[in-house]
Amino acid sequence: MSDSAETTREDLLDLTPDIYLEGGFLLPDGAIRPELLSGVAVAAATQLSCDEASPQELAFTYEAIRALLPMQAGEAGLRLRAAVGEALAAVARMIRQPNNEGVVSWCQTCAAHVHHEAEIPAFLEHMQVVMRYLALLAALPSPDELSLLAAPACSEQPSSERGM
Repeated sequence: MSDSAETTREDLLDLTPDIYLEGGFLLPDGAIRPELLSGVAVAAATQLSCDEASPQELAFTYEAIRALLPMQAGEAGLRLRAAVGEALAAVARMIRQPNNEGVVSWCQTCAAHVHHEAEIPAFLEHMQVVMRYLALLAALPSPDELSLLAAPACSEQPSSERGM
């Protein structure tokens, strides 16, 4: 994201997982990169919101990944990608509709950046924070609702304007 004091919606939409995960999930000391729990998580949630992803679908997918991951064998990245694939399929069956394409793309792209065992918990932690931000965004009023909120309440309008 830009270094300016104000981050625009366009900045958030431009900060895709391929960009923000170029440096991986972890710092050299093995800790999760702090921006994955803040600014870039907001960017991911904003992108998912634009794709009309529901927080519930992302939460179901998160829980399915956590449940299916121990059942996978092999190298960390392959195990996670297999768990993501199975989780997406399970969630589609559970919600009885195709997965949201934004959820599919975001999960698969993030999982493709996992190469080591230590990155799996960081992937899950990042996903959990994105899930929380997506839930907050879903709770905000839409632009149409905001314009209605900005209109004066009936008691604030003169009766002549209300047709009385």
